[in-house]
Amino acid sequence: MAAYYKKPVLVLSEEEQTMLRQISQSRTAQVRHAERARMILLDTEGLSVPRIAAQLHTNVPKVDRCIKKALQLGVKAALDDLQRSGRPADITPEAKARVVSLACQKPEEKPNIQTL
Repeated sequence: MAAYYKKPVLVLSEEEQTMLRQISQSRTAQVRHAERARMILLDTEGLSVPRIAAQLHTNVPKVDRCIKKALQLGVKAALDDLQRSGRPADITPEAKARVVSLACQKPEEKPNIQTL
């Protein structure tokens, strides 16, 4: 006999629903934020995780992670990526800006090797 699993219900305020609708329909929001907002909205409509995954053409674990994150941390935190482990970056923001500015500069003309 299979075990029956009842997932907790995610309840959103009107403000959160409005914010999620705006993000999910936005053309300028990050794609991952819009996708996660759609996942959360579909979950509040009562769809199952596999059905949400099928409707959004994604996989079940991804939807499950998003909904669990919304239940544990809140809706706004569920839209963002979690902090990952690893070594912090060695390059400073000033150094990054210098590299970008060098990359955007027009290259100097190279001397013609044949004339030398």
